[in-house]
Amino acid sequence: MKEKIEKITLTGEKIEAIYGIDAGTLANYRSLRKGCKFFKVGKRVFYRKDDFEEWFFGNPVLTIDSMPER
Repeated sequence: MKEKIEKITLTGEKIEAIYGIDAGTLANYRSLRKGCKFFKVGKRVFYRKDDFEEWFFGNPVLTIDSMPER
């Protein structure tokens, strides 16, 4: 019986499918040295899932309704 292994890396295309961030936007960020850290193997680019989610969810925009009452 095959064991299901959770992937710890994501490609730009996989991020686009899961989170809706265009793979081209990620490529632009890489060229500007912005965004999440990434790894290159040959011409292929990979993001660690944990690193990407930390970057993605790391800067929320607080709205009036999401702020605690004083």
